[in-house]
Amino acid sequence: PYNLDFYCHEGPMARSVGDCGLFQNVIAGPHPRDIASLKPKLRIPETFGDIEGWRIAVSMDLGYFQVDEEVRRNTEAALDVFRALGATVEPVDLGWTEDCLKAAKNYLGHLFGAHIAETLRDHPSELTEYARAFAEFSQTTTAADFISSLAQAGRMYDTLGPILERYRLLVCPTLATPSVKADLDVRADEVRINGQDVDPVIGWCMTYPFNMLSRLPVMSVPSGFAASGVPTGIQIVGRAYDDVSVFRAAAAYEAGAPVLDWQATQPAFGAARHG
Repeated sequence: PYNLDFYCHEGPMARSVGDCGLFQNVIAGPHPRDIASLKPKLRIPETFGDIEGWRIAVSMDLGYFQVDEEVRRNTEAALDVFRALGATVEPVDLGWTEDCLKAAKNYLGHLFGAHIAETLRDHPSELTEYARAFAEFSQTTTAADFISSLAQAGRMYDTLGPILERYRLLVCPTLATPSVKADLDVRADEVRINGQDVDPVIGWCMTYPFNMLSRLPVMSVPSGFAASGVPTGIQIVGRAYDDVSVFRAAAAYEAGAPVLDWQATQPAFGAARHG
């Protein structure tokens, strides 16, 4: 059922922007058995122009995230690449608050959590702590919580929509911290950023606001490395259904970024084809 859930997106992950585009051209487009697929088919070109003169909005924390200093530093370095490519980069105030987090958790709990609650009942030992937490949380959510999450998404776009009329793109970090523990128990462990406790489930994951605003195409590209050697990333967020501009900016960034040895590190690029 989650192909019909607007939070859910399938997108390619590859070692280059070009490979992402080739992959997306294969998997995206109309299909007679998929009512959620779009027509006409959007094709990503194999070559792009520059981004000189583009206006790019930036929000380091989307208004309410705690952002690790290493992530912040690498994001600033990435923004310098866009400036060197001739783009104007300006901070914007989205006016978003932690109400976004509450809404997203209510939405995910009400749908995803309720769905996997069947597995919790029949096969409890097979669930991760993350899935188990959502399954249990689903028992506390209501239809009113679900509807309020949709209203919150509308309020978010009330501010972002006009910004994207003035700017071609929005850039922000992908994650608020370089990493969390691989075996993180979201029901028992703490996640702290800048000395502050954040929600261990998704409070460090800066991608979910764009699941809430699902018609916006987003690509995550590397921004550098933390001292631990873990890579960090930025999100390039486009106007509704304007995938080509996102790919064009990502390709220009890939070609112009001095922050990584692209061939040596073989970083992963990930694109979400929203809709």
